[in-house]
Amino acid sequence: VEQDTLRQEKAYLKEVEEELRKVRKRIEEIIRAKGYVESKLASAEATAEVFREIEGVYGTVGDLLTVRDPEHIRAIEAAGGGRLRYVVVENEDVAKRCIDLLKEKNLGRMSFIPLNRIRGDASLPPYPRMKGAVDFAINLVEFDERFEKAVRFALGDTLIVEDFDSAKRIGTGSYRMVTLEGEIFEKSGVITGGAQTRGGELGRRFYEEEKRKLDAEEEELREKEQDILIKLRALRSEIAEKEGVLKVLEKKLGEFEELFSEGSRKLEEFDEKIRKAEEFTELLVIRKKEMEEEIRKLREERDYAEEKLKNLTLKRQDIINYYRSSGVEEKRQEYERIKRKTEERRAALESLRISLKEKEAEIKSIEDEIDRKGKRIEAVSSEIEELLQSTENLRTRRRELEEKVKDIEAQIYHLYREKDNVEDEVRDLQAELGRLRVEEEGLAQQASDLGAGLSRVQQKLADLEQRLQELSFEGELPDVKEGIPKLKERLFRLEREIEHLGNVNLRADEDYAQELERYRDYEAKHRKLQEERNAIKEMIAEIETKKLTAFRTAFEHINRSLRRIFSFLSPGGKAQMVVENEIDPFSGGINLIVKPRGKDVQYLEAMSGGEKTLAALSLIFAIQEYKPSPFYYFDEVDAHLDEANARKVGELIKEKSKTAQFIVVTLREVLASFADRLIGVSARGGVSRVFPVENLSSVLREKEVS
Repeated sequence: VEQDTLRQEKAYLKEVEEELRKVRKRIEEIIRAKGYVESKLASAEATAEVFREIEGVYGTVGDLLTVRDPEHIRAIEAAGGGRLRYVVVENEDVAKRCIDLLKEKNLGRMSFIPLNRIRGDASLPPYPRMKGAVDFAINLVEFDERFEKAVRFALGDTLIVEDFDSAKRIGTGSYRMVTLEGEIFEKSGVITGGAQTRGGELGRRFYEEEKRKLDAEEEELREKEQDILIKLRALRSEIAEKEGVLKVLEKKLGEFEELFSEGSRKLEEFDEKIRKAEEFTELLVIRKKEMEEEIRKLREERDYAEEKLKNLTLKRQDIINYYRSSGVEEKRQEYERIKRKTEERRAALESLRISLKEKEAEIKSIEDEIDRKGKRIEAVSSEIEELLQSTENLRTRRRELEEKVKDIEAQIYHLYREKDNVEDEVRDLQAELGRLRVEEEGLAQQASDLGAGLSRVQQKLADLEQRLQELSFEGELPDVKEGIPKLKERLFRLEREIEHLGNVNLRADEDYAQELERYRDYEAKHRKLQEERNAIKEMIAEIETKKLTAFRTAFEHINRSLRRIFSFLSPGGKAQMVVENEIDPFSGGINLIVKPRGKDVQYLEAMSGGEKTLAALSLIFAIQEYKPSPFYYFDEVDAHLDEANARKVGELIKEKSKTAQFIVVTLREVLASFADRLIGVSARGGVSRVFPVENLSSVLREKEVS
């Protein structure tokens, strides 16, 4: 189930990656399109800037119209052609001023449409009621009525049609026609078409709207890209975690399957032994019955023989007596024959008794073996139950770990969200800081203007005071009768001068005080922002200094260790690191320069595999001395080394193992001889076997023997 889920997640990951590829491809297309649009906007802006100071210049025809449907843009551009770049002006005098300016600044040639002279035919030919006809070009655009004649001059009576076949169907030569793809059918019969790049004839308003749409789409795609990246990171992390857990579980499951297979094999062996034992037991039972029957018969024979022996004994005695009495030799010989036969039967009976005891002992041994095998079967069954329980426990533990992983991923996602929010706040603060700086500069300029104005007012007041002093009456009063005409004349002159002074702003001092207070407030804000800016710069400079110091300290320490370690691994050789930019190390890289024993100085790319290995190990151990790690894993690092260099590496690892743990995978005896503990791995029948090695020499002898 987990593997199916993992496969589904990987398939989903591919879909998300494909979606990301499409989004990025579209972003690249938008960036290219924006570059094109911005270049056209810049061109339009440049054209407008040239004639900005000349009154009566309205812009190009393309600037003054708007295409209603984006589907018709290419057709309108083809219909208007170069005329869309003509500049619309009020009259021929304005056109002359523009042309003079172009000559003066050597800006090339342009065409102008004076509105007071241009003739735009307002009549259109009959509209063809045929399939494929769209409309006349003039009806597909919007424009100010003031510029109707200029737009009609540019577009004429051009008919927009759907495609090439539609133009043929309507009739070549009956109309000036343009297809939606931009093919042009002149009334003269000339047809223009082919691969068409964007002509860029439409004006600034079109491109500003186009740029706005592209910016909006790019922003939307950027947000989508970030969402997809977050989703990709989460998916990759989840898949990597699940793959790791799955590998561990597969390894455990493989071990369990091996144990289960071993148990099943042993069970089969036990079952086979039990079956054979049962068969043998059945045979023994049958044999026992046969032997019991045989014993019974033997006993009967024995009883018969004993009875017969008894009779023979009596008969023997009778014969002896008879023989003694009669001395018949034939009876004696018969007696000897019967006696021998009796002895033979007695010996056979004893042999049967011994065989019976042996069979009974064998039956007892088999029964004991059956009991032992049964107990072993019960033990193996118990082990299998324990393994199954362990498997279930591992599955439960895995589910718990998956839940923890999901919780951690959720926390990581929230942290990313918080990070994004903080970054947004920082961007907002930076924007606010920029706005305040602009406002501060504006206020500073305003305060400067007010200060200059106040200075002018104060100077004017001083001049007025000086004039009043000059006009003030001094000395003794003249005779009234004699001075009345002069006084009237002087009064009239003073009144005229007062009129020339104009109205006096009685709030000038108050306004000046307010503006001065505002200026001081903004000046205080400016000083505070300047102090904060300087503090930030100082902090950045301090961080850069610390970073550079830390880098140089680490670099020098590692470089010293590198030279010492490489000279140990390669006696007579030299190695060192060199920064590409001594003044600013972070703007360049670091080169590793090595001089192997008996060779010239070489860069890493030109060295052999063994030399690269020694250089890489020297760098690793040099870094380890500066910032030690408690654990190192080397996988066949001696593969490209000869025996002497491998021995040097072994000596170095042995020395470094006093402060760190090293696990080294090697196929070389010389490196293995330095290990504190050896673990062997062999493969038989496609199955790996791991075993401890107590004595390397014994393993090597076994290898030589094998």
